[in-house]
Amino acid sequence: MIWKITVLLGLVCAVVFVALSFHFARTHAEALPSRVGAPPADFPAPMESVILTTEDGIKLHGWYAAPPGSTRAIVLLHQYGGNRLSMLSRARLFCARGYAVLLYDARGHGESEGETISLGYRERSDLLAALDFLRRRGMTSLACVGWSQGGSTIMMAAGQLPDVRAVVLESAFDTFARAIDRGFRKHTGLPGWLTGWLYTLRTEQLLGFPIEAFRPIDHIADLACPVFVISGTEDTSTWASDTLEIYEAAQEPKELWMVPGADHQDLYAFAPTEYERRVLAFLERYL
Repeated sequence: MIWKITVLLGLVCAVVFVALSFHFARTHAEALPSRVGAPPADFPAPMESVILTTEDGIKLHGWYAAPPGSTRAIVLLHQYGGNRLSMLSRARLFCARGYAVLLYDARGHGESEGETISLGYRERSDLLAALDFLRRRGMTSLACVGWSQGGSTIMMAAGQLPDVRAVVLESAFDTFARAIDRGFRKHTGLPGWLTGWLYTLRTEQLLGFPIEAFRPIDHIADLACPVFVISGTEDTSTWASDTLEIYEAAQEPKELWMVPGADHQDLYAFAPTEYERRVLAFLERYL
């Protein structure tokens, strides 16, 4: 009788494991649309709504603002699950200092098109469309600031950013495999190879590419511009050791700021004064 109960419990656990793995793979890969609304009226420069079209035909919704006479522009890339509102405070900061800003909803987020989210693998096409938009608007000095998924998107596109003069990577993950591992360790206390293998297989099926092919860290050395790598010392989603490996893989000139006490969160909101001092100095130095 005991062995029957044991077998039954094992079967139940197996079914639950499979169901949860498939559920989380689907929910993490499917689009996360949200309403953003009209651009703010109190922005440092007049802000307009724009639509970008990627090389694979996805239409992205965004906002663009440029101080009069500016030829320096910054593209702001939000995190997984966010939208352009996530980068609005940074956009205000940069625009008030004379930079044009373009912030957009990545595919599958906010009001943009797209049925799946690949955390930066296909989103690199979104960034390229944003930079093309800025070039057509006469911007000649370009920079990119990306938070989490946004930072990994920049790294994946590194070889296609020859005229970008500065990049800021905030809490970016080094490989998709490690991101999965860190996520499962954070929520289950167990390593990803044990608890996330079925999730990984299902995610690969949904996205159409192998997880091992998605390694942003392998591309960062292709950036032909200065890089500022930022992350929290207590980040449980992108470990400090992961961030240090990203920094080590980048070419000079490069800078590193490990924000004391910060987790995987909005680092500008966490340390606004120091963020403004460090990031503005970096951008002014190279842009």
